[in-house]
Amino acid sequence: MSRSRVMIVGTNSGCGKTTVTCAIMKALMNQGLKVAPFKCGPDYIDPMFHKHITGQPSINLDLFFLEKDRLNWLLNNHLQGSDIGIIEGVMGMYDGIGTTAKASSFDVAVSTNTPMILVVNARGMSVSLAAMIKGYKDYGGSDLVKGVILNNVGKGTYMFLKKTIEEQTGVSVLGYFEKQEKAVIESRHLGLITAQEIQNLDEKVEILAQAAEKSIDFKALKAIADSADAGAPYQPKRMPFEAAIYGAAAGTKVKLAVAMDKAFCFYYEDNLNLLQKIGVEILPFSPLHGDEVPKEADGIYLGGGYPEVYAGELSQKLWPKLSIRHCYSMHMPILAECGGFMYLHENIEDLEGHTYQMVGLIPGTAKLTKKLGPFGYVDITPKKDSMLGEAGAVIKGHEFHYSVSDNAGSDFTVSKTGGKSWEEGHAGDYLYGGYPHLYLYSRIESALSFKKAMIKYHKRSLE
Repeated sequence: MSRSRVMIVGTNSGCGKTTVTCAIMKALMNQGLKVAPFKCGPDYIDPMFHKHITGQPSINLDLFFLEKDRLNWLLNNHLQGSDIGIIEGVMGMYDGIGTTAKASSFDVAVSTNTPMILVVNARGMSVSLAAMIKGYKDYGGSDLVKGVILNNVGKGTYMFLKKTIEEQTGVSVLGYFEKQEKAVIESRHLGLITAQEIQNLDEKVEILAQAAEKSIDFKALKAIADSADAGAPYQPKRMPFEAAIYGAAAGTKVKLAVAMDKAFCFYYEDNLNLLQKIGVEILPFSPLHGDEVPKEADGIYLGGGYPEVYAGELSQKLWPKLSIRHCYSMHMPILAECGGFMYLHENIEDLEGHTYQMVGLIPGTAKLTKKLGPFGYVDITPKKDSMLGEAGAVIKGHEFHYSVSDNAGSDFTVSKTGGKSWEEGHAGDYLYGGYPHLYLYSRIESALSFKKAMIKYHKRSLE
């Protein structure tokens, strides 16, 4: 099995690493290679682009969610069958939790022994680039920065600076990348416009790939990636939780209706992957398109996304709302995160004060604001036994939203690393509803408990 892999990191958010990463992935695909994509950190949007380009689910590698051994287990498992792994970093290379490098791109690279290629926005700089690159190379005390790509410059600037940078830093300059005006991807309040919302995405990605093929040394890039193959410190091995996964997979099979459309699209592929591993079949459906919950479903998963953007359309689709309410009345378990949680409210209110009727399982209104709400990594501790397991069992997750609820709930204690905590979320024997996105691999028992609730519903439906 090849463990060839490289991480594309950046000096900062906005330096162009996502664009460069997508260009590299597509160029490698055009060369006939099977690419395994990954994303450092808790992001949902960049992995959508990775999946669209490679045809493979993009797995989050996050050292807040997971300890080192479990993270390497996920990495090694997802590399199986691939020719090369491309890992996109998060934020700046050393930006982690608070003022530390914990859970940063650098932390993940060191913990997985993955070489890094640094993307630098080189516009408006000359020899200062060498000082910046040398600082990024030396600061962490490792030798994993193996290459640099100069972004937002042309061939002339690249040729002028390449020798100087390499002589003064000891880092190979693998090429440059010019801004492609015809391939710009727009943003909105939660990040980039999602992949499925861009009609000409394939055309844009091909433009990026062709530009990369002309200006980046892929032979050198692949040599750097191959250098990681023999040096992987953690080989695939049996982890303590695997027995529980295999046992659940061998048991009763159940089916989970998962909302998947432009309004509900923020899912950790790892969560869906884990649920499938324990014997849960995924049934996609689209509330935005008017789909009812599939009749054979034993549970419902409403992920995050942009229900506030599509609130008008969602309010007009009566049958999805009626079917969700009916399923809940029959005690079908529902897991609703962030946007899905908003959808379960009676109403969503937009920035102009327009109110749109939603499912109505949770009394109250989710109101869009211009201010980012609680943001970042969180520990989620249930205060009572529920569908997700026993009270006190911590699940790790992430919050990122611009809406507030007048009925956010109080069934969980949610806390941040710095000590701040608050109460929110709704929990029951067949409900999780709250703003935090759960990362199920952080507590596999919660995924197993969710499946048990689905099994219980399945057996009742057969009576």
